[in-house]
Amino acid sequence: MKTKKRAAAAALAVSLAAAFPLSGYADVNPIMGDRNSGGEESEGAGPSIDDQIGAVKPKDQLIDKELLSRNRLEYGEIGSRIEYFNKDYRNAKTQLLDAYLSLGTAGALTQEADELMEEAKDFKYDDMTPEDREYYEWYKDAVQELRRQAQKITNADLPGSAERTLRLARRNLTRAVEMLLITYQTTEAQAAVADKNVELAAAMLSSKERMASLGMSSAQEVLAARESLLQAQNGAQTAHAGLLNMRQNILIMLGWSGSDPVEFAPIGDPDLSRLAAMNLEEDKKAAISANTDLYELRSSGASGSAGRKMKERNVSSAQQNVAVQVERLYMEVLAKKQAYDAACTEFAAASQNMDAANRKHSLGMMGELEYLGAQLSYLNSQAGRTGASLELFKAMEDYDWAVNGLIGSNGG
Repeated sequence: MKTKKRAAAAALAVSLAAAFPLSGYADVNPIMGDRNSGGEESEGAGPSIDDQIGAVKPKDQLIDKELLSRNRLEYGEIGSRIEYFNKDYRNAKTQLLDAYLSLGTAGALTQEADELMEEAKDFKYDDMTPEDREYYEWYKDAVQELRRQAQKITNADLPGSAERTLRLARRNLTRAVEMLLITYQTTEAQAAVADKNVELAAAMLSSKERMASLGMSSAQEVLAARESLLQAQNGAQTAHAGLLNMRQNILIMLGWSGSDPVEFAPIGDPDLSRLAAMNLEEDKKAAISANTDLYELRSSGASGSAGRKMKERNVSSAQQNVAVQVERLYMEVLAKKQAYDAACTEFAAASQNMDAANRKHSLGMMGELEYLGAQLSYLNSQAGRTGASLELFKAMEDYDWAVNGLIGSNGG
């Protein structure tokens, strides 16, 4: 029952995002025509940022459907799989495209958002991990944006504003699944440690029981070993249940069935050249130009001298907030890089120790319990390196997303 609820919750979360999806349109939109044809914003709409928010960013680039692996998920394919295979996303996009032909559909979209939000109340915290709740909140925000946009649709601003909002929504959905996959692979390494801990605890119990039969171990020691095994088994069970939950959510979000035998390709080590390519001052400017909150603020109307001055102050404050957040994310990248370097050094030493343990064990110079302990120590170090690697990768992704506009002007 819990598995079904989790799957339903994940499906609902996708529906929420899909109800206001981001276009994966090519350069020519079938409804709006050529994006670069010189269409103008309605008078008084404010500065256009079609070349920032509306333009295709690296994350928006789609891979040809025929080139996607059938039963293997690559990190870089997430956005494309949302575009091609997510039924909720595609159905909702069709509905929104219909809105271009009939503005009355905007009311239907608003009603659908209301219904989805009502359903969401039943699923919000049901069987969700803290990570799932965070991603879920992103989806809920997409529905709230749907409500807001559907209410203000007019003949004048529909094409430009809708395209920008759609693309932004898909970026948010892509980012959410990316972060979930990073969390999954981090937990996967931790689950391997938990499994080895069960193996070691079982061997310890067996040893204590043999010693007890010879009068060399007390009943209390045997009981303690059994409790240690039970704790280890519970820890492993929790880790694998979390993996299954995340796996099902990822598969459902990308259009697969939750039980499909899909391989998740390892994300791998972070590309350190990305860090070298970061230019904090230039990236601050890019983030400010692409930020959607700032765009809305700059585009808002202001009447009278006092109103215009207030708007200028608000825009200036929001720009400063975006700059501060980008700098914070940059410092986070540097901190994660230091942690990654330390984890790599530790893992190198652990690898040498494991090689030595393998030689001793093969020569009969190391007992099984000691060898299992060496394996557990190695897996702990390996999990630490994997976690540090993925944390650095995630920090780089967060920074790049911020530069591309996905960061709140209020620091959110």
